Amino acid sequence: METPYNYARLLGMVVHRGRQLYGPAFHITEEDSPVLRRLLCWFLQDQAVAAGEGICLRKGILLAGPIGCGKSALMRVFQSLCDKAVQFAIRPCTTIELEFAQKVTMSYSAMPIAPFTAMAAPARYALMTWDLKAT
Repeated sequence: METPYNYARLLGMVVHRGRQLYGPAFHITEEDSPVLRRLLCWFLQDQAVAAGEGICLRKGILLAGPIGCGKSALMRVFQSLCDKAVQFAIRPCTTIELEFAQKVTMSYSAMPIAPFTAMAAPARYALMTWDLKAT
């Protein structure tokens, strides 16, 4: 299955929009190109590239990298290119971590006290993913 999209041209559009938002220093390195191609695939819901890259288009994105590498800036560029009907939230990992910790704490505080050796984490917190098509 062949993709209908010109990814080189689309990457150029991302760079152009990035420079509009962040100035002429905004650029994409060669080592960043594969990640951007996967992000474009997800945003475009490109079945052909997704199959080749092993991407599940029904799941959300977790973009990880060191502090200051441009994750938030990149996602804001993508957000500015998206149609208003496809807008998404950008949430820092620390916020997600705190929400998770709060849910786990509340879950354990609601449990009756039992010997710690017999306690196991609630199964619903084993893996947190979401299905975008279900919402």
